[in-house]
Amino acid sequence: MRLNAIKCKVMYFGGSEETRKEYTMVDLTNGSRGPLAASECERDLGIQIASDLRWSNHVNTIVSKANRVLGMLLKTFTSRDKDLWKLLYVSLVRPHLEFASTVWNPYLKGDIEALEKVQRKASKIPSSMRGLDHEERLKMWGLTTLEERRTRGDLIQMYKVRNGLEDIGWCTGPQYLPPPTDDRPLTRDASHNKYRLKREKFSARSCNDFGHQVTVRNEFFLNRVVGNWNKLASSQIEAQSLNIFKARIDK
Repeated sequence: MRLNAIKCKVMYFGGSEETRKEYTMVDLTNGSRGPLAASECERDLGIQIASDLRWSNHVNTIVSKANRVLGMLLKTFTSRDKDLWKLLYVSLVRPHLEFASTVWNPYLKGDIEALEKVQRKASKIPSSMRGLDHEERLKMWGLTTLEERRTRGDLIQMYKVRNGLEDIGWCTGPQYLPPPTDDRPLTRDASHNKYRLKREKFSARSCNDFGHQVTVRNEFFLNRVVGNWNKLASSQIEAQSLNIFKARIDK
């Protein structure tokens, strides 16, 4: 394969501009060597990966795409029936807002609100739901907020990881706390969770050696899922199948 150096880029994670090394590459189309251009954000498998590991670029992209689809549906369908628009929203709009959310689950309030704003707009379309609060509209549709669905998605992903349903090449895999040592019998109460996760600890919580904020690491999947996973009961985690696990956490 002949590599076109113009189409190749380098992305830097962390460090200051003074400490960044310049990378060069030989363009096999003409044999000349030149420096690679730096990129701040690139699309990989449908996700916008930014050099600062924040998800605002990705959120803005999928919100724009979901709004375009919603606008197209508004022009296509004249009916404002509640059940019809729930079907249209769930099948054609919401998937754009949730694809691979366990990877990019946002933690900034602005990003969370930008995503939920699309669902607010969609729930106002049916004539019978106009004038109601957002929570009441979601209840009429039988839906939850997108943030709650992302939390549910994290728990489902963690269940898959614990039971080996998905093989992930971790750099640092999930760490479990030792089981309770007391003699109290295990019950359905969530405080008796035998499979509690341990959060990753940081020597410098506010900044790294370069003086850059590293709080983003606290929100990576294996760290943000800890609180909700540890609230589950052992009987929920020990579900015999994924569908049973979903039913138990939904209940």
